[in-house]
Amino acid sequence: MKIEEIISAKSKKELEEIGTVAEIVNVINHAIQPLHVSCDNYEKVLHTIKILKEKWLDFKEGPFTSKQKEMVFYLTKLDGNNREKCLGINDEHYENKKIAEKWYKNIAKYVHPDKLSNNETEAFIKLNELYNNLIDYDENEIDTEGDLHE
Repeated sequence: MKIEEIISAKSKKELEEIGTVAEIVNVINHAIQPLHVSCDNYEKVLHTIKILKEKWLDFKEGPFTSKQKEMVFYLTKLDGNNREKCLGINDEHYENKKIAEKWYKNIAKYVHPDKLSNNETEAFIKLNELYNNLIDYDENEIDTEGDLHE
């Protein structure tokens, strides 16, 4: 039994399939030592896992310590299709200004200069460039003959 298997469990039934409460608690305690948890039923184990996912870095999913760090990385370290994919940009963002604006505001709350250190403000600049590209694409529609209308 591995801690990853326990962490991914979403129900009492899934935990029961993994092992007994005592076995699961033993694996969790080994993973968080020197701390110690005590649970006597699967519901308490699920609650403990939920708390650990929120508070314990080793239990968080993904390689980023925060959503802000994740957005900064995507904006400053990736480019092209990889960046667009990771940031959730698709054809709808190019076709609909309201969708593009909603996307922009959602990302901006993580990378606004007021929330970042001075050396991370490049992320906000990149975000603005991406957003301007999204809305410019919509303004410069191409007609059926392929002529660009500005």
